[in-house]
Amino acid sequence: MNKKKIYLILIFILSSFLLIGCNKTKKTKEVITVNEVYVDASEASTFSVSKVFSDSMVLQRNERIRIFGFAPETENGKKVTADFMMMHSEAIIENGEWEIVFPHGVKESLDNNELTIKASDTVITFKDILVGDCFMVVGQSNVAYSMANYFQSSNKENIKIDDNAPIRINYNSLSQDPGLYVRGSSECLKEPNSIDYLGWEKATFENIQKFSAYGYLFAYHFINLTDSKVPVGLIEIDGNGQPLGSFLPNEVAEKTNSDTLDDWGEYYIPDGLNARYARYLYNEFMYPFERYPISGLIWYQGESDLPYDSMIEYEKRFTQLITYMRSTHHLYKKDFNVYMTEFPTIFDKPIGYSGVDQWQYLDTGNIRGVVSSIPYRLINNSYLVVSSDLWSDNTYWNNLHPNCKYDQALRLAKIVSSVNENKYTLDEVLPPMVKTIKYNKDSTKVTITFDFVGEGLKLSDNGKIVKGFLGLSREFNPDIEVEAKIVNKNTIEIVSTTPLSGIAYNTISTNQFNKDINVCDSYNNPLGAFLINK
Repeated sequence: MNKKKIYLILIFILSSFLLIGCNKTKKTKEVITVNEVYVDASEASTFSVSKVFSDSMVLQRNERIRIFGFAPETENGKKVTADFMMMHSEAIIENGEWEIVFPHGVKESLDNNELTIKASDTVITFKDILVGDCFMVVGQSNVAYSMANYFQSSNKENIKIDDNAPIRINYNSLSQDPGLYVRGSSECLKEPNSIDYLGWEKATFENIQKFSAYGYLFAYHFINLTDSKVPVGLIEIDGNGQPLGSFLPNEVAEKTNSDTLDDWGEYYIPDGLNARYARYLYNEFMYPFERYPISGLIWYQGESDLPYDSMIEYEKRFTQLITYMRSTHHLYKKDFNVYMTEFPTIFDKPIGYSGVDQWQYLDTGNIRGVVSSIPYRLINNSYLVVSSDLWSDNTYWNNLHPNCKYDQALRLAKIVSSVNENKYTLDEVLPPMVKTIKYNKDSTKVTITFDFVGEGLKLSDNGKIVKGFLGLSREFNPDIEVEAKIVNKNTIEIVSTTPLSGIAYNTISTNQFNKDINVCDSYNNPLGAFLINK
C-alpha cells in the first residue's frame, strides 16, 4: 500500500471519529437556545391544562410566559411540550403537575396567535391569543358594579363599543357563588371553581354586561389613548362588602394575624364589616392565577375596613399582600405596578329624604385617607387615582356606588398609559404625592414636601385659605383644626396650637374638591387623601 493510500485512509478514519463525536454531542446534550428549551424524557400519555388558559386570552408582554397544568401521578417523570410564537419549551411532570416556561418574553401582538401544548398523541391548541398588558381588577362592590349597572344610569352613547377591540375579559365574582365554596379554610383551589366560570372572552357588548364597569372602561380608554396598539387583558376578582382579610392568602393572614379560628374550626375576621369568612377570596378566586404574569393590580377596596380595629391594620396587611403577590406572578419584573383608587365623596341621607330606595352610606373618610396613603410611602411603583372631583350628587340614594366610573377609569387609563407607554408625563396625570413630612421639636409645626406638582401647588378656588387638612390627636384620629399654607412650589406648612401625632387630608367623607378641599397641582390634579401617623 503506497503512502498516498495510507494518508487518505487516516484522514477518513479521523473524519469519522469527529463526525460521530459531533452527532453524539448533538443527540445527548440538553439544548437551550434563545427560542428553544428541551428536556430529556419520554412524552406523557395524558395531561390537562389549567383552566386559567383558554382561547381568546391575553398573555403578558415582555415577561416569561408560564403555562401550567396537571397529570396523573403515573405520568411523573415524563414531559409535556409547548410551542408559541416561534418558541418551543418542554417541562417534566412532577407530583402530578407541570409548568412550562418559555425562554424569553415577547412584544405586544395583535395577531391571532396559537398556543399548542402536546404530549404523545394528545394535542391541545388555544387560538386567538393576543399579547399585551394584563391587569387584575380587584375589590368590593365598586368593582362588581357592572357595565349593565353603568348603562342603566348613563347614556350609552358616551362610549362606542367595538366588539373586535383588543380587549379580553376573565370574570370571577362572588355573585357567581353557588354556595359550594369552601369558606373559612386554608384550602387553595388550583382551578377556578365557579359554577359560572367562563374563562377568557372577547369584550363584546353582550359579554361586558356582567363585567366590572371600572375595569372595562379603563381598558376602553387605554386602547383609545394608545391607538389600540397594546391589547388589554382583564381578570376581575370581586366580593361585595368583603373586608381586606377575605382577600389575603394563608401566608399573609398568618403573618399579619388578620383572622382567627371560630368554634367550627373556620377562619374568620374579627374586625371589619361583613367580617365572617377569611382568606377565601384569595384562596378560591386569586390563587389559580398566582403564576399568571400581569402588568398591574387595579385595587378598589377598603370600604368594609372602616371600623377602627380593621383600619389601623390595613396598611400592614395590604403591603404584605402586595409583597406576596409580587413573589408569585413574575419571573422578570418582580414589582408589577399597583393602582389604588381613592374613594369618592359620599353623602349621608339628607333631612327630609322620602325616597323609596334605602339610602346607601358609610363614613369612609378615615379609611379613604388610609388606603390613599399607601402609594405615597409604602409600596414602590404604586399610583393613586384621585376621585374627590368626580362625584358631587348629594341627592342620589346609592352614592356609596357612584356612577362616576367613566371618569375614574379615564384617569386610571391616563396614568397607566403614562407608566407603560410614556403617553404623558407623570406630572400631567398624577396627583401631588407626599415626599417628606418633618415635625418641629414640639410637633406643633409640620412641613410637607410633594412630588408631581407640575409648575407648583395651587388652590383650585383661587382663594387664600388652604382647606382640607386636619391634625391627629392620636393614631388614626384626625380631629385637630390646623392652619395650612403653601410656602413654595412643592411645600405646605401646617401649624397647630397643640402637638400633633400625624397629619391627614380629605378624611371627611363628604369633602368635595374645590369646596371643602382645594389643593391641586398646576395641571389641576387634586391632592389625594392621606392619613399619615407620625
